[in-house]
Amino acid sequence: MKTFAAFSVLALASMTARADNFLVTTNVDGGPGSLRQAIIDANAATDVPHTISFSGGLYPTGSSITLVSSLPHITATDLTIVGGAAEPIIDGGDVFQLMYATVDVQSLHLKDIELRNGDSTGALGQGGSCLGAAGGSGGNLTLERVTVRGCTLSTTGLAWGAGVRWSRSSGTVDITDSQFIDNFTEVTTTSQGGGGALSVGAAHLSITGSWFENNDTISENGSAYGGAIYVSSSDLQTFWLSDSSFIGNAASPGRPNAGMGGAVYISCGDCFVQTERNWFRGNTGNSGGAIYMRRGFSSANKPRLLVHNSFFYSHIVTGSGAALYVGSNSEFDAVNNSFYNNNANDGANVAFSGTADVLGFRANLMAPVSDGSACSGLPTLLTPAAVRLNAFADAGTDSSCDFLNNQALPAGNRGTFFLEERAFGEDLSIFWFDGAAIIDAIDDISACLSEDALGNPRPFDGDGDMTAECDLGAYEYTWVLGPPISAWIFTDGFED
Repeated sequence: MKTFAAFSVLALASMTARADNFLVTTNVDGGPGSLRQAIIDANAATDVPHTISFSGGLYPTGSSITLVSSLPHITATDLTIVGGAAEPIIDGGDVFQLMYATVDVQSLHLKDIELRNGDSTGALGQGGSCLGAAGGSGGNLTLERVTVRGCTLSTTGLAWGAGVRWSRSSGTVDITDSQFIDNFTEVTTTSQGGGGALSVGAAHLSITGSWFENNDTISENGSAYGGAIYVSSSDLQTFWLSDSSFIGNAASPGRPNAGMGGAVYISCGDCFVQTERNWFRGNTGNSGGAIYMRRGFSSANKPRLLVHNSFFYSHIVTGSGAALYVGSNSEFDAVNNSFYNNNANDGANVAFSGTADVLGFRANLMAPVSDGSACSGLPTLLTPAAVRLNAFADAGTDSSCDFLNNQALPAGNRGTFFLEERAFGEDLSIFWFDGAAIIDAIDDISACLSEDALGNPRPFDGDGDMTAECDLGAYEYTWVLGPPISAWIFTDGFED
């Protein structure tokens, strides 16, 4: 009985430790009930999962914790910080780095919290003014309904990720329903920097339902990569990017060096990258205004970029690839994407390195560019039959996309241009044309994806002719109350 009782006490103590929850009840930066004290207590607790929660009843809802110094470094092996209904804001006042996770941290999970106005001049992980971390092997980061806003990283040395920096070679990063706005990475010398919002060096990265706006990476004399996101690692295996928006991000536009990836820069060895149902508008740089992808590390296989059901609108670069740049020794597949009003010296819609390979290119709408050629480069078409049924609006005066024009469709009657831009938390922004060259243009439904960027099923009888066919591009035009007026047939006996 004594043995059983002792065992029961130990088991109860273990269960209690696992249930540790440190409560934040005040927005004062220090003392009992503060976030600072909760981190100190979580660090000191036994090495099992712990949670820091903001009290919805006691913490002043939506208020800011204005830091008087950087928060204590997080050393707890497994920690979750939950803002909940309290909607707390942690504000560094443009003076302090907010959070930093040491190499001891193997799992860090932030939910329903805003990180604002962090500031750093580099070192200590080389970035992450709002959330930084020591490098290492294992270690997972999860951001769920987190806002990262107004974070600044300015240094004479290496600068990676003004908002968030996470570099764990075998770790994972999962970001869901989060916002990165007005973050700024600056290199003031000839050094390198990347990721105005986010810098990741991990094995697996997933971003879904998130928003990246007005994030910048700038270097006057050095090299800048990824206005919003910088992903560079020989250990990267998968990167999934879906249902997200990138607006007005920039990577050193017009500067003499680099400026690759106005929104997203990816450099890996043998990795698989899939972007699906995303909105890119007005991102700028020197090359790859929306996405720049390259093989930056030696590997047995080539990295692969799949771009599906996405929109690329009004990008500007001074070099090549205003929307997309597919770099050296990379494989590329694009299905049901929409390009319009992009501007580059060459390859305004897509630019290829000479050593790039095209796996497939189908059902894409290449609407008119605002300047430059629509395509550039001469990649290898690995499966020519998988390149078909695209429309090139500038084909009459621009032959730059001729290598992709197998079974090309006419794009003359595009009809009226429509643009629906939406806010964070709403449906994805879209644009489309309503002309006969676009709506129900593809009768071979095997060339199309089964759903469009909004999740609408394909094919749909958009022109009301009683035959369901696929539309060109990322949006499948649908009607609810009835077919378009142009499809109505009047049989009053006077047709002739």
